[in-house]
Amino acid sequence: MSKKKLSKKKNIWFIVGIKLIIILFLGLSYFYLNSSFSNSINLLAVSEDSKGDIFSGSLIKLNLEIKPGSGKTFVNLKTIEEIDTQISIINSKKIACELFELDCDSYDFYYEFDGAALILKGPSASSAIAIITAKTVNKQKIDKKSVITGSLNSGGIIGNVGGVDKKIEIAKENGFEKVLIPVFSKYNKSKYEDEMDIKIVPVMNVIEAYNAFNGDDFQIKETQLDKSRYLELMSTLGESMCERSRDIRSQINFDFNISNSSLKNYFEQANKSYESAMESYDINNYYSMGSFCYNANINYRIINEINKNESMEEIDKKLGLLEAEINLKFVEISSKSYKKNIQTNNDFYTYLVLFDRIEEAREFIKEAKKLDADEKSKNDIIDIIMNESNNKSLEVNEMDIKSEVDINKKEKNIYYSFAIERFYTVKLWEEFMSHSGLKIKFNDELIEESCIKISREISIKGELLRNYGISFFEEDLKKQTQLSSDLGNKYSCIYTGLENLGRFNAVLNSVGIDGNSTKDYTSKMINYSKIRMTHVNSDGNFPLIPQIYSEYAEDLLRINDTGSAMLYTNYALSYADINIYLEEDKNKKGYFNQVLKDLFENKVFMIAVLILLAFSGI
Repeated sequence: MSKKKLSKKKNIWFIVGIKLIIILFLGLSYFYLNSSFSNSINLLAVSEDSKGDIFSGSLIKLNLEIKPGSGKTFVNLKTIEEIDTQISIINSKKIACELFELDCDSYDFYYEFDGAALILKGPSASSAIAIITAKTVNKQKIDKKSVITGSLNSGGIIGNVGGVDKKIEIAKENGFEKVLIPVFSKYNKSKYEDEMDIKIVPVMNVIEAYNAFNGDDFQIKETQLDKSRYLELMSTLGESMCERSRDIRSQINFDFNISNSSLKNYFEQANKSYESAMESYDINNYYSMGSFCYNANINYRIINEINKNESMEEIDKKLGLLEAEINLKFVEISSKSYKKNIQTNNDFYTYLVLFDRIEEAREFIKEAKKLDADEKSKNDIIDIIMNESNNKSLEVNEMDIKSEVDINKKEKNIYYSFAIERFYTVKLWEEFMSHSGLKIKFNDELIEESCIKISREISIKGELLRNYGISFFEEDLKKQTQLSSDLGNKYSCIYTGLENLGRFNAVLNSVGIDGNSTKDYTSKMINYSKIRMTHVNSDGNFPLIPQIYSEYAEDLLRINDTGSAMLYTNYALSYADINIYLEEDKNKKGYFNQVLKDLFENKVFMIAVLILLAFSGI
């Protein structure tokens, strides 16, 4: 081939290469411009004086722009006073991304607050943040005549916030036609709806709020989950627990109990729990069955241990043997080789349960050993008194001493009963480490980060509870802080943290509910949680803890234990959000791959490419 022809061929390929680069550049530009989208939503804000009384209010505009990226979140700090608001933004975005099945990993999010007159504090805007996130990724403009206030709790439940009356006034003054508020908010209904002619829409969850804004009809996609393996394992667990109930009950000396009212109370409570277990068995709710029988086992066990009338030395010996067994198991599950079994979200759920059960059993032993110290201290005092024989004013009442010893023995037996029954469940739960569910990324660094995220959110919830004058969770908050700082207790930090979130949300979600509405609201919450469970990333398998807590809540409501049913529903929703904290790898396609896919599916772009190639001279 001549040099001239070779040079010409090189020139042709060079031109083709340049044109392909231009095509790709134009395509990327087209995709970038069409993927970017912006939106704005108004937030109702109020100002408080030093006593917490509301004296004024105004609007803060929240602007959100999304651009092709990798899921990063950027927040301007112009009107953000505290870190809790920033955390609420990030969590609200994550809840929206998961609940509405949004491809948030393909965008970067730029949140900007415009409101120089006011400082935005706390989680009261989190429901609005979730809505603007979902609307923007779905490329839907927000209705400017609608506005919402409400915190966003686990599972997308909209929790109550303060200053609702004032916020409705602000909405009306600024020309809004519709105000979305948490479902049980207290406000002057006749004044605002009749006199001010503004539509007030109570909403329970962010799905309802999303639909109410623009009149949409978004529904969570319910999927059929494979329950076969779960039912097999859970029925075995339930039947094992109830077989144990029958075994422990058969050992009771009934003649001894007849004259002992406290033991009779334990017995009656155990029988009631066992009957509830059998009712759950009849409707195939095996987790509820196992839970009720666990309660029965503790009560039956307490009766048997007290009936043995063992000496303090004998009780200490059995406590020591149990403690050694528990500690060996703790060392085993804490090992790197054991953690290799954690491959899926259900494995992780199971591991959290195992870790918590062992920690609880160890705590019961610890409480029993405190009685040892008290007993030793008391005996030392008695010895001193006995030796002071010249001091006739000092007397010892032997009956009082014996009574105190008996009380300590009884309490030790109670702690032993709780510890041994809690530890017994560990080997039953281990069967659930069966690698079903969605594959997860798992390492110690991720666990530590998850612990910190959960603890931060709990701190925010705690502050919100204080604003409502609710202070009985202070010990829970203190314990969570301790777990967060304890490097060896990160799994307990996550497990306890998710339960704390469930407890706190149970209060925040039900503030203002009157007694007549509690059962109906709890029933609606349970139904929502059951739909929500089918949406949890479980790879078509049963998402373990969220589902069993939801089932248990339904059973508790059936026996009219409404308060516990509400609590376990919130536990279920809290655990369903675990991916928000774990930030597991969802195996989504990379941004560049997504760009190419969208480009080649675009007919206009493909026609342009063909025309350009047609005039390339080859």
